[in-house]
Amino acid sequence: MHLNKRRLAWLPALALATAALAAVIAGCGSSKRAAGTPSYASGTGTAVINIAWPPREGDGESRVIPAVTESILIRVFTDRELTALRRVITRPEGAGNVAARFEGLPAGPVLFVAQAFAVVDPLALAQLPQPLASGSQTVTITPNELVPVSISLLPTGTGTDGGATAGFATVTITGIPVPAAGSTVTVLLEVRHNGQVLTGDGTSARFEVPSGVPVSAVPLRLGPLPEGSLLFVGRADDGGGTMMASGSAIGAVAGDGDAGVTLPLSQGTGGSTSGAGATDQPATTGSAVVTANNVAAGDVVVTVTPISGAPGTSRQAVSVTLPSGVAGLPIESVPVLVGDLQPGPWLFVVTTQRPSAADPSQMVINRVGSTTASVKAGELLNLAVPLGTTQQATPALPPGTLNVLVTNIAGLNLSTLLVAVFDSAGQPAKSLALPQTPGINQRLVTFTLPGGAYTVVAAAYTTPPTQAVTTTIPPGALSIGSSTAQVTSGENKDIAVELRLQGGSPSFGSVNLAMLQVPLRIEMKSVSETQPPVPVIASGIVVKVFSVLENQELTALQRTMMANQYVQLFTVPANDPTGTPVAAIAGPVRLRIDGVPVGAMRFEVTSTYDSTGAPPVLGNGSAIATIVASADPAAPALTPVTVTVLPHGILPPGTVLPGTISDDPTGQNPPPRLRARIMEWFLYRR
Repeated sequence: MHLNKRRLAWLPALALATAALAAVIAGCGSSKRAAGTPSYASGTGTAVINIAWPPREGDGESRVIPAVTESILIRVFTDRELTALRRVITRPEGAGNVAARFEGLPAGPVLFVAQAFAVVDPLALAQLPQPLASGSQTVTITPNELVPVSISLLPTGTGTDGGATAGFATVTITGIPVPAAGSTVTVLLEVRHNGQVLTGDGTSARFEVPSGVPVSAVPLRLGPLPEGSLLFVGRADDGGGTMMASGSAIGAVAGDGDAGVTLPLSQGTGGSTSGAGATDQPATTGSAVVTANNVAAGDVVVTVTPISGAPGTSRQAVSVTLPSGVAGLPIESVPVLVGDLQPGPWLFVVTTQRPSAADPSQMVINRVGSTTASVKAGELLNLAVPLGTTQQATPALPPGTLNVLVTNIAGLNLSTLLVAVFDSAGQPAKSLALPQTPGINQRLVTFTLPGGAYTVVAAAYTTPPTQAVTTTIPPGALSIGSSTAQVTSGENKDIAVELRLQGGSPSFGSVNLAMLQVPLRIEMKSVSETQPPVPVIASGIVVKVFSVLENQELTALQRTMMANQYVQLFTVPANDPTGTPVAAIAGPVRLRIDGVPVGAMRFEVTSTYDSTGAPPVLGNGSAIATIVASADPAAPALTPVTVTVLPHGILPPGTVLPGTISDDPTGQNPPPRLRARIMEWFLYRR
């Protein structure tokens, strides 16, 4: 276990380190494979984290993991969080090593975030509690290789000065240039607060992108950071230290909070940012951080318009959208980075905008301010602009941005993904046809549109459509999905469109799922005052389907059900001499699932305490099966899949679950019985 001794000198810290020792990894029950075994999904990689749990009793300052820690939550990020890979590592009874192995990781930069909690299962709560400590590391995942991950955790709730409340920020940097053959690209990230670069542990980050690694985004995590509105500045340098691209984004960090920030880079030249990883490369332009003060509550956009004093010199305005959703955090000071400024005098005009009270889809200027400064090549200016009172002028309305996330893209030999936007009159506003890459089940498409109401339709085709988009999309789509959106001028709008199968397609099959040994919770309930109580099933079963290739859940196929109609009840006396059942085994429970994409799929079955599918968990199990297509669309192929559920969790004390009867999982599902087996047992017992 690797420790950061410099941090341990002034506060307790936690180190989560990987060990490539076969004895450590193979000897841990939570690791499903021995170290070095290739991942089951081609083109993906594997990472492993080894946690060395010490005894609960320690000597205070030298303690590695606080005594109150009951679990450690590991979260995984690429351009977004892969929630299906969340893992809770529970403290064992005594000291010892526990290995967490993550398979099927996409190639490229992957961020691992570790958080220590004082509860056994933080994911079972309505929302995550405040962690005791937090830390992270971004690593490069290489296909078919085992990558070690080392994370040092710091206690939360301390600021950069060791005393103020602080939070964390997960920053996703996009638009990274592709490294040249045999070279690397270095990604640098720093934070500015009130025009000053923050220094200290957790306030900057650096990551190298090697040649040949597919990179769409680099996720990095910073903290602890001070509370307030912060400017995140990113850049990408080539192997010689020359800046290839740069960018900035505004983020609001609340005390003990965790902010999410997307930072796009754009190619260009300019001076050094004078911060993390800055170099002294020759530069022909300069930059300025313009901080708008006295921003009013309700302002949603801050725009800086630079006007040059030299004829023929211009620079486009820079607009930033203020972060929302941070309760109790007023934003009165907003820093904006403006780069690629030619040397000489400049006038910086700052405006804020907000939705019109008469028409919320229209934007109006609310406050205005300005300042002048002389820009020098290779330098970064820090300028403060106090804003004046409310303005009455109505500016030209900027367009809005609509980000469409198309999900559940699945099927055999897909060639084209079409996304079309229709206005409120049903006329096509914009459309985009994208070639579909096999194995990709989500795509993000961005449209720039005037403010207004729109309907978005997405469709997947096996052959490119030959007709244009009119008042509808071309026929012949394999799957279709739609959603509506209200676009506001000058703002970003995010929506998701989930594709649904249109039926009769050879790219999909059906599954006859047999769930064996499903543990169920039984309650005795009275149906009337004159009848004795009868046993009733009070638990539920959740079935999820995952694509093995992308390791992503197909949410359209998720099912939550009760086992009333296919239950063979076994009475378990436990501590009740009357033989009242307190638990049962369902043998078997059957479910037919249609519209399953062909290929390798993982079926996950969870028995839950509550009939709605909510935790806690009684037991779970999974199985991987290859779904085949049918040559006859009228008779889809039926693939038998059997999942044996392993009981665990909150079964009543003293309960002994018997085995299940043997069953043939092939063929069609049996028809529902006229009455549930649980009622048959009750009638025969009487």
